[in-house]
Amino acid sequence: MDYISLLQSEMRPAFGCTEPIALAYAAAKAVSVLDEFPNHIHARCSAN
Repeated sequence: MDYISLLQSEMRPAFGCTEPIALAYAAAKAVSVLDEFPNHIHARCSAN
């Protein structure tokens, strides 16, 4: 399977506000990297 076919088979359009899930993913990733819950997370989101 070539790269373009792989992307087309795996990617789906995102509708609505995607920033909340991006923040949740970043928080989960931080826990896995730090091996503990962070005290706080500072996020800058767009106004769109």
